[in-house]
Amino acid sequence: MNSNTYGDQTWEKITNFSSQIPPKRAAHSACISGNKMYIFGGYLYNNYFNDIYSFNFQTKNWSKINAKGDIPTGRRWNSSVVDSSGNIWIFGGYQSVDRFNDLFCFNTKTHEWTGPVTTENPPTPRYSHTSVIYDNKMWIFGGYNGQIQSNEIFYFNFETNEWCNPLKTYGQKPEERAGHTAVVVGDKMIVFGGYNRTLSYMNDIFEYDFKKNLWTKPKVVGKKPKVRSLHTCVVYQNDLYIFGGYNHKWLNDLYKFESDISRWEKINASGRKPPGCYGHSAVCFEGCIYFFGGYSNKNEDRQFFNHLYSFRFVSVLIQDMKKLFLSQKLCDLFITSKEGEKIGAHITIVQNRCPILIKNIDLLNNEKMNVIKSIILFLYTDLVECYGFNQSDFISITYLSKIFNLPKLEFEGKNKLKQIINPENIIEILISSDKLFLDDLKKFCFKYILSHKEIVAQRIDLQKLKSHTNLMLEYIQILSTGMQNHYFNPNMSSGSGSGSGSGSSSNSISRINEEDIQPIENYSEDLIPRSTLYKSFAKLYKDNKTKDFTLIVKERKIHCHKAILIARSELFRGMLTSLKEPINKITERTGRSYKSIKALINFFYTEQTDGITPSIALELINASDYYGLNLECQLEDKCTQIVRNNINKSNALIIFEKALLLDLEVLKQTTIQFIIQNGRHIINEQYFNESNNVDLFRELTRILLEKNDNSDEQEIFK
Repeated sequence: MNSNTYGDQTWEKITNFSSQIPPKRAAHSACISGNKMYIFGGYLYNNYFNDIYSFNFQTKNWSKINAKGDIPTGRRWNSSVVDSSGNIWIFGGYQSVDRFNDLFCFNTKTHEWTGPVTTENPPTPRYSHTSVIYDNKMWIFGGYNGQIQSNEIFYFNFETNEWCNPLKTYGQKPEERAGHTAVVVGDKMIVFGGYNRTLSYMNDIFEYDFKKNLWTKPKVVGKKPKVRSLHTCVVYQNDLYIFGGYNHKWLNDLYKFESDISRWEKINASGRKPPGCYGHSAVCFEGCIYFFGGYSNKNEDRQFFNHLYSFRFVSVLIQDMKKLFLSQKLCDLFITSKEGEKIGAHITIVQNRCPILIKNIDLLNNEKMNVIKSIILFLYTDLVECYGFNQSDFISITYLSKIFNLPKLEFEGKNKLKQIINPENIIEILISSDKLFLDDLKKFCFKYILSHKEIVAQRIDLQKLKSHTNLMLEYIQILSTGMQNHYFNPNMSSGSGSGSGSGSSSNSISRINEEDIQPIENYSEDLIPRSTLYKSFAKLYKDNKTKDFTLIVKERKIHCHKAILIARSELFRGMLTSLKEPINKITERTGRSYKSIKALINFFYTEQTDGITPSIALELINASDYYGLNLECQLEDKCTQIVRNNINKSNALIIFEKALLLDLEVLKQTTIQFIIQNGRHIINEQYFNESNNVDLFRELTRILLEKNDNSDEQEIFK
């Protein structure tokens, strides 16, 4: 996620819809080609795998691939990358006492392996190294050969099929390591963590510039992750996401590294996250990180995993609401910026999320457009976007958020100000925080001054404080007595801050160097206000007073909001925005029941499927296609799971018939298995006896004969 964007983030354990789930394993490799994740290798106790599985992100199906050709030897801790043609390249790894430096290519279209690719000067055998793709080359860094770790870089040129071995690099090189991670951001490879030659775990970060052939070690801010190795790292919108690993403990924490400002942040998200482990894999696809497998020996209970978890950066509801705001369709509230531009919004959404703003809309008029956009977008999404903001903009958004009672937005605004504070701007921000009654920000400014007072004293412009007599006195008092005495002595402080910040000792101050100036790191340790978006939209769903549209289903009415319909459904968006004359009602003609349409509308507002019965789920299973929903909302998957969990002898044929009609392969296969196991009972059911669907009988007979060929299970026909 971009460093200037914050929003709803969730963990989820993904239910497996397939019988071809990979066996439990760790130390495998994973990569993405097309719309599939491919995993190769790994180990389970003393078994080394050389199989390959694919996971389809759309269908949520696992498939075991029947590979052919020169299949690599089973191995663990190898690396894998995908070239521009979608082929997977496997390098290195080890099995038992054998270390490998062979290179294999897997064609994802023909499912054929070729290799080992023979060429001169390959890297020495190694494992726990990393591979990345840049400039049509595969770049290898680090690794372990059973005796020593490496900090060398090699690359394999896909055009010439030649190795460069090793590459002479310059700059501040990382020490030798293995079990680290490496990813590409722009023209740089970023390396994090691992273990060194003394088997010590690390949490340092280095950047290698491909164009300059130069290593650098960035100065980082924020709360660093603990030392670790054998973790995973993926990139999303130029930010790194580090998960899990091992440092004598089995870790399951998630950290973000904002590469543009070299800032660390611990991610605390809702939902069920994976247990602590190492040797798992992680890939990023369309706004989600997918974690598979791994190993843990927590409590001396050796466990290998084959579970699949996802971490979603931004929910589909948020994506849809952001698109609605940016589209400016059917707006009925308009605000004029300082630059004279107008921007639209929807009264029902703004009123629901922030009634104070509606009553004080004039406070936004004549603000800068980027500040207005940021506040209104937050009301739609709970995202904070502050692209191109300067110091004044952050102060404005923080102050307005406080006035409008938007604690999450206020928190992020103050957090951003704390990050950009330096000796040159500290007095301006201090004056603004005092003038606008931002007491905790003001307190932070004083704390910063005390922590860096020797440097600040050289640059501070006291002339700016002269016209602020009370603040000048407070500044002098704090320099004289320190933060704690000032803020806890009612005779000395007019501030309302509740923290217990203390000034640095004279010893620590004398050691501060000018080049080391950075924001105080504990700024992010405050309690971050949680998202209220879902709660607000659930409330909006129940707010009949503001509903402006009616769906008529089987002569019954369902009231809702136009803004929600056009945000969530391509069908309604096209219908309601293309008409010359506005309409406020429509008759639903798909044949779906009143209960199913009501459940669908509830899903539009809340993304919840709680309370949906199997019969309703069966009606809504293909609603995403008809109504044009964002496929990432996973309505079909959720409905499929509800139906699968509730298959019984009475409804199995009904479900099977629906699966045939809609070509729902996952549901069809699940129902087939149930019918095979319970065939005799199902044949006696009334639906089977009364149905005249010839296609159903034909398909059922064909499948059962095929499934039961050469088996005794043909007894089900007797």
